[in-house]
Amino acid sequence: MSEPASPVSYRELESGVAMIEIDRPEVHNALNREAQQRFAEYLDEVNENPAIGALVLAGAGGKALSAGWDINEMLALSTEENVRLLLEREEWLWRWYASPVPTVAAMRGIAYGVGALLSACADLRVGGPGTRFKVTGMTYGYANLTWLLPDLVGTSRAKQILLAGGVLEGARAAEFGLLNEYVADEAIRDTAVAAAARVAALPPAGVRNAKRLMREGIGRDARARYDAECLLERAGLADRSAADIFTRFTDRKADRAR
Repeated sequence: MSEPASPVSYRELESGVAMIEIDRPEVHNALNREAQQRFAEYLDEVNENPAIGALVLAGAGGKALSAGWDINEMLALSTEENVRLLLEREEWLWRWYASPVPTVAAMRGIAYGVGALLSACADLRVGGPGTRFKVTGMTYGYANLTWLLPDLVGTSRAKQILLAGGVLEGARAAEFGLLNEYVADEAIRDTAVAAAARVAALPPAGVRNAKRLMREGIGRDARARYDAECLLERAGLADRSAADIFTRFTDRKADRAR
């Protein structure tokens, strides 16, 4: 008997890029506990692999990144079980947001509920005309993304998204600045992979430090953020010679001289 298909797949692409793909297209890639756990395992693998410079998140089937949590699974659990599961998911989402490896969300189709959360917590987002972004927490009487969305799109637009509770379509998401790239739907995945490859081509220490400094700098005054950046720059210069740091520049200059 063959093994049941995994609800989440992982593969390493070229140029230091990896991809996690939610693979439950029959339910618009809704995440159940198994999918969440498999996702977490793959994320740990990526974070521990120095060869991976960027990570793409995608959804199978072409219609959804994810429609949200698997509500049917949650309905079958007791209140206590759902609370425990929620605690797991809170930590899991933070680990995705705080992953040292830069992340790119390929937002083809719908990104509702946890699909919206995963997208917002990615570093870069690629969408198209068919992209549909919806934060569903308010529908069920609780709040989501109040801690992050204002930093992504501004407080006024975050209020428009969160308090109205409607669907933000792709063109509007691009206008709001939620999408970093807006392309034809069929080009979303390839564009996300290309964006990840550009990130992965850079020295990983600089990229990871930039991501961490931006995350940790939210809410701090400008001088504190500036000092934190300068401290890292000085440390980098103390650890390496100028010749090592500027190898890319000197190599390109030598190539042009040939």
